Amino acid sequence: MNFSNHASVKIITGFDCVSESAALIVPLGKKALIVSGKSSADKSGAMADVDSVLRGLGIAYVRFAAIPENPPAPLCREAGEFCRCENCDFIVAI
Repeated sequence: MNFSNHASVKIITGFDCVSESAALIVPLGKKALIVSGKSSADKSGAMADVDSVLRGLGIAYVRFAAIPENPPAPLCREAGEFCRCENCDFIVAI
């Protein structure tokens, strides 16, 4: 079976991946939307890592912290509308 996929999304994972990839974030814009679950990003320390890097780069952000595993389409649309209303340039998913 042959399979191909094209997605204009860059996925970066791994220990210290946010701080090590800071240079890739700069060209994305001046304001980010951070999407996360209600508490896991905070408990894991991932939110603190992202906050530190974005602040260090002078990039503002807003957060939509209501995304469950396998989020329903209406909630995704709500997050998208929030992103547009806040004039975000890019999304960081935790």
